[in-house]
Amino acid sequence: MSLNLVDRRFIAYAQKWKPPEIPLWFLLGWIAQESLGNLADITLKVAEWRPIGERSWFQVSKPEIEDMKVDPEKLLVDPDYSMQVGIALVRRYMRFLDAIAGRSNWAFAGSSDYWRMVKLIHAIGPGSFRNYAEQIKSPLWTEWERYSQSDPHLYKWIGNANAVYDKGRELESESQAVSSTPTEPPAQASPSSAGGDFDTGADTEEGVGK
Repeated sequence: MSLNLVDRRFIAYAQKWKPPEIPLWFLLGWIAQESLGNLADITLKVAEWRPIGERSWFQVSKPEIEDMKVDPEKLLVDPDYSMQVGIALVRRYMRFLDAIAGRSNWAFAGSSDYWRMVKLIHAIGPGSFRNYAEQIKSPLWTEWERYSQSDPHLYKWIGNANAVYDKGRELESESQAVSSTPTEPPAQASPSSAGGDFDTGADTEEGVGK
């Protein structure tokens, strides 16, 4: 797996804002997979017959921007803001997964399977994830991979989540060996402030749109 095209300046901001409950590799892998570390990246898609521009490091979609009351232009120019929005987005899908896990008696919080599923929710949408969870009935990622062998749509996004894991682990290892900082190194953020003051929805799966 090549990471040659990834702009690594985002790593210092991930280190600055990372809250205790989210592993560094997950933030690094998400950004590397979604935007190659390009803060100003905009991806145009057609979803539900309307153009959607996913923005910045975490590729925040238009519905997510609207739901979370995010400034779409600031995302593209302010690295601290972009990182905080991304962390708020991660927490949004964590709460959604925690609600499903609690109802289904899935005890896997903090495992690599858990984080892959958080990313999968972002990729396919909470509604689709809920439907798959009701069919697969397992927190084991290997079971989701097995099921995806006969489902091309799910198979594609299982690969996306696996790529986040692989790239994140590699970048985390690299960052531990070589210090990567922006031109002006950011000051350390307070853990309680990571994620910013964004509307991330209720603490249940009903609080997440898509």
